[in-house]
Amino acid sequence: MDVPVDLDARIVPNQGLGGFWLRTRVMDLQHALEPMGPLYRRGRLYMPDPLEARYELNQGEVTLAVDVRVGKVFRIDARRGYRGALDPGIQVGMKVREVLRLDPRYRYEECGALLMAEDVLGVSLGLEDSDPDPGEVPDLRVRVISVYAVEAFGAVGSLVPEDW
Repeated sequence: MDVPVDLDARIVPNQGLGGFWLRTRVMDLQHALEPMGPLYRRGRLYMPDPLEARYELNQGEVTLAVDVRVGKVFRIDARRGYRGALDPGIQVGMKVREVLRLDPRYRYEECGALLMAEDVLGVSLGLEDSDPDPGEVPDLRVRVISVYAVEAFGAVGSLVPEDW
């Protein structure tokens, strides 16, 4: 049995995707996330570090990242198999050159192998290569589209220490 994910839902920066919303308390998602075992639902729960729990739903099309200190969703990732789009039509699997044709505001950020737009807060596009040569970037594909709660991150991209 799958977790109910809307794989066609619009991707909205600083808000949500897949029928899930940023800033939602994990307890309010309990009906969808528990149990996350192979006998019940496809997906998995893991902790990449002590402050973050990740719920990979179904076959990994959507991942919810939860700040365990406050129990709220701070990032949602759309991956391969997600069909919804970020305005004006940007999708997972699209080449960078196509993204830039649709929205030229996006710029490549070398430090995270991301595409970001300065005036589009709460969204980043992760690329398939984590350390590409600059000339290769236009032909790379978007591996993940992440929406995140802007207030949850500090200046260096780490989670803020206070209760956001």
